[in-house]
Amino acid sequence: MSDIWQNWKDRYQKAGVELGNFWTDGIIDGDAYAKEKTKLLFVLREANAPKDSGDLCDILRRRFPSSMWFALARWAAGFHEGFPPYAEIKRRKNQDLHELLPRVAVMNLKKVGGGAKSDGRVINAFAYIARDLLVRQIQEIRPNIVVACGVFDTLIWLLDLDATPSGVKGYKPARERNSGFWVIPWRHPSRAGAGHYGDLRDRVKGCSELSKLLPSEPTVKMGAPTTDAAPPS
Repeated sequence: MSDIWQNWKDRYQKAGVELGNFWTDGIIDGDAYAKEKTKLLFVLREANAPKDSGDLCDILRRRFPSSMWFALARWAAGFHEGFPPYAEIKRRKNQDLHELLPRVAVMNLKKVGGGAKSDGRVINAFAYIARDLLVRQIQEIRPNIVVACGVFDTLIWLLDLDATPSGVKGYKPARERNSGFWVIPWRHPSRAGAGHYGDLRDRVKGCSELSKLLPSEPTVKMGAPTTDAAPPS
């Protein structure tokens, strides 16, 4: 995917976007990702890095850059292990949770960093500028499940999803027409609480076709109890 990043920079520069805080992203560990039956992609908004630039995947291979990545790792454990009880996930060691990240892919819609709070209108505008590149990146990652972390509204038009409203809970999971992967409307991990793991499980298992992509029986990998404090940045 090396050429896609230069294409992205060229596109941004043409639109007058400064590139001093440009971030690449995608598959965290190619070998680990290739072995997974459930190929999981988390789509987020932007890196919380208004001044720095770099490769998000390189950072995630080494450490959790902030506490929100603990929530994302727990969600990943749910998908890869058939959603065992949250209590079993919650008490795992930090290292055990971190070892889940190489098995997934992560990408932001906006490739230049921002602050702690994102403006949805800005994210949408950046997605539109590079809409073909975003679709290409998703296609090259080849997921069978995409978790839209606070960006489902953008993915509706970006991927031409047949999105069906589901009352007060928003949208139901939607299937992309061309490649056939599922897109799950979900919250950003910075807004995650303990009860949201169960909500995600119910949303996934409430769709029979989607739930077939999970292990048939929950698997539990035990770890010693520990605190969930993030390691120093």
